[in-house]
Amino acid sequence: MRLASDAALLLATDRLRWAVERPPRCGDGEWGARMGRALASLKEALRSHAALQESADGLFARAVDPFLLPITPVSRRVHELRHAHANLLDEISVLQRQLEGATQEPGSSSRSPRRTLGAIARGAERLLAAIHDHKAVEKDLPLDSRDPR
Repeated sequence: MRLASDAALLLATDRLRWAVERPPRCGDGEWGARMGRALASLKEALRSHAALQESADGLFARAVDPFLLPITPVSRRVHELRHAHANLLDEISVLQRQLEGATQEPGSSSRSPRRTLGAIARGAERLLAAIHDHKAVEKDLPLDSRDPR
């Protein structure tokens, strides 16, 4: 199950990266649709990833006892990773709302649509970097290093 979750998250991040690397062109109405699909796919994959990692037999439970306060370095890291899942999902939601606003009502913003879509693309790039960093921290968690207390 973990491998399937990791594969789905990798596929979703690759899909978003692919969409970001194809910048919008004048008259290209498909860019917003591609970004929207990529963000929706990433949100679903990240939700599944978070649910698996945070489950009773997931990575976090294997690294630390979930009933202990976050007082050791590993337990603090797990605590931060749990919060990171929520923050990353929030970032995806923000990008989705920005994209919806930019593609639904062109011209209603004081910014040009191209500048708005460019800002969304830069936000997606930052999101991809944050997910990459997050996965690296998860990978470095020691397994079965539960606190003996």
